[in-house]
Amino acid sequence: MYSRLYNVLSSARLAVTLFFTLAATSVIGTLLQQGLPLERYEELFGREVFSVLAFFNIFDMYHSWWFRLLIVLFSLNILACTLRQMPRMMRLLFPGKTDIDEAVFRSSQLRRTCHSREAMSDLEQRSVSLLKSLAGAPVLMTKDNVLYLFAESGRYSRSGMFLVHISILFILCGALIGALWGFSGQMNIAEGAKSDTVRLFNAKVPDKTLDFDVVCNDFNVDFYKTGMPKEYKTDLTIREDGRDVLTGSITVNHPLVYRGLKLCQATYGIADVSNFRVA
Repeated sequence: MYSRLYNVLSSARLAVTLFFTLAATSVIGTLLQQGLPLERYEELFGREVFSVLAFFNIFDMYHSWWFRLLIVLFSLNILACTLRQMPRMMRLLFPGKTDIDEAVFRSSQLRRTCHSREAMSDLEQRSVSLLKSLAGAPVLMTKDNVLYLFAESGRYSRSGMFLVHISILFILCGALIGALWGFSGQMNIAEGAKSDTVRLFNAKVPDKTLDFDVVCNDFNVDFYKTGMPKEYKTDLTIREDGRDVLTGSITVNHPLVYRGLKLCQATYGIADVSNFRVA
């Protein structure tokens, strides 16, 4: 049973399937705006489609159970594939001293036979010099009065597969940590005001209270001649235990990072509007 499960997890076909499934779902999560009020999704898709999408938590899919399951399966698949290839790669990286197999030379497509009247010692010396200039110091072995020379270069480049797999596992591990313990939401802060509450995009989870206050000191926006917004800029101060610990500005693609949290400028609007009648 365990060997069968291991064969399934180490399957290259499973790796391709999981990879394209993760890619397709990530595209859906990018195209479909996440974190809107559920009533808004119901208006967009209708009650029947909305109920199906809500069951699979498409509106907060990066924190859904099935997306986490895909990440775990893909991680196990990569780990199993790596372990399966480990013995073969170790033999290639550290071949050690092995007997020469003459069948390798006979079956090779890249071979050529030539004759020479020079002494064997001279041919050996010239062959050693040639291989050393091309690849490295060769290994010499004599078998049945036949001299074999073997040299190779770039042997450790074969370990690139391990490095690629390890890097993918690091990425998947980060995605899983974000899916399990990360959160995303929004804070509406007027100029001069402060807040420590994040309204999470997942409507099923209560708002999160931070251990510090975010103070909005100033906000500016530049416009193009057409009237379209060109750049937002917000000056923030992080206030913790009654003292200012960090002050900085956030612009597009340049968030303010504090204690692992990224504060980005998402949108802007008019706050605290009052109506007046002027006589």
